[in-house]
Amino acid sequence: MNNDGTRAYVAEDDRVHAVDLARQRETGSAPISDAGFGGVVALTPDGKSVAVMLDKTITLLDPEQLSVQRVIAEDGVVGGDLAISATGDKIGYAVDDVLVVRALSDPDAAGVRFPLGDKIAPSGIAFSPDGRTVYATRVDGLLLAWDTAGDRQFVRTRPLSPRPDPAEVGYSRVSPDGRTVAYLLTDGKESYAVQFLDLRSGAWTRRSPFVHTPGYFTDVTWRPDSTELAVVQADYTVRRFDRSTGIAVNDDVPAEHGVLSSVGFSGDGSQLLVGTDHGWVHTINTVPGRPAVRPILVMAEIPVLAIGVNHDGSRALTSVFGKVQLLDVSAGAVLRRADIGFQALSFAWSRDMATVAVSGIDSSTDGSGRVALLDPVTLKTRSPSAGPQTAGGWFVAYSRDGGRFVTASAGRVSLWESATARLLGSMSVEGADGAGFGADNNVLIASTVPSVSEWDPRPQAAVEAACRLAGRDLTMQEWETYLPNRPYSSVCHY
Repeated sequence: MNNDGTRAYVAEDDRVHAVDLARQRETGSAPISDAGFGGVVALTPDGKSVAVMLDKTITLLDPEQLSVQRVIAEDGVVGGDLAISATGDKIGYAVDDVLVVRALSDPDAAGVRFPLGDKIAPSGIAFSPDGRTVYATRVDGLLLAWDTAGDRQFVRTRPLSPRPDPAEVGYSRVSPDGRTVAYLLTDGKESYAVQFLDLRSGAWTRRSPFVHTPGYFTDVTWRPDSTELAVVQADYTVRRFDRSTGIAVNDDVPAEHGVLSSVGFSGDGSQLLVGTDHGWVHTINTVPGRPAVRPILVMAEIPVLAIGVNHDGSRALTSVFGKVQLLDVSAGAVLRRADIGFQALSFAWSRDMATVAVSGIDSSTDGSGRVALLDPVTLKTRSPSAGPQTAGGWFVAYSRDGGRFVTASAGRVSLWESATARLLGSMSVEGADGAGFGADNNVLIASTVPSVSEWDPRPQAAVEAACRLAGRDLTMQEWETYLPNRPYSSVCHY
């Protein structure tokens, strides 16, 4: 029913009907999903839109004409209940038995998914009056509640303004100073653009123009002082985007050496190394006055998939044909090659340059992530992680104090002790493919959704989050089940 009580909306069979209550007559109808399978109708609080389910979409209709205003498309089956928050900014519904919440102010942005567990569909959905909590019931009698704002979760979601561009995110990378996230956007047709997110204000910069390239090789890296982002995208140009202005400086490499496939800055930012799909590595001086460095042929006609450069740019590690190569950049030579047991996809040099953290995948098995520490002189694996790790993959970075490093890939982020590569903790975040460290040394997680989350890895933080979510201590029975042979004690202090 609308706000003044003059019109009602009724779902019946496969149509929604608008009824003028004063005149007691139907004024219009529109197709919806079969009402017998969840064809529910919801009116926005301002009365300006009617939300209905139709096939794999949530369709917003004009309340007067029942004409289509907007369509929110989903890949799965939309069904079950439908609810709009009293604040009018969120809509909740089920997709393939999973609760989805979207921002009505930014319907093109991906929704947040809240699995109910046990593959039981939500039979009822409702928001709290302030819209910060969404509730769902299950047919087994369980009532579940989720934090839609994100600031009450164990891994807290940073508040962001709506992204001004709906383009798909290919990469997300946290700046070394933890103040900015860079996004490489794609139109899905071999064209790419860059957009920055200021984490202090939550505001987005205007994206750069899309640039079309003839292939899908892409790589991005921050300059260590966080002033610019370098991007390569399967052509002959490396583009360096200024964080403050968004203006790009372009540097070209000879076309006969192949298109660019990887990129890495030296620790002092004075040099930028780029790899090609024909096995070459070129050095670009970003500081005037440095002598030119000749290109290095690492392995003919084989793509250079990753580059990690030491502080002064004199040495670099590359990943080519499943092996790691140590380069003498100044001499233009390959010093050593080694098989480290997996495909390296990202390198990070320690502050003292004595160790390199490597993240990659084990392509010989199921593609699971791997992490190891390397001696950058001998290329010996000094302290590998114990067995395959789903937490390895496409990205690795050290904390500012050098005591820890973080890896990210395929929706999973992990924290490691630098001295031993001991796994300190791991966290699943949808779309996570980049991570870094904030000013308080908490882990910042960038997602292609896109979203930005903050993880406090202290054990006490986990205890506090568990107590906050449960709202109580463990019962004696729970204690005996999960902590047997230990004296009972209170862990939640209110």
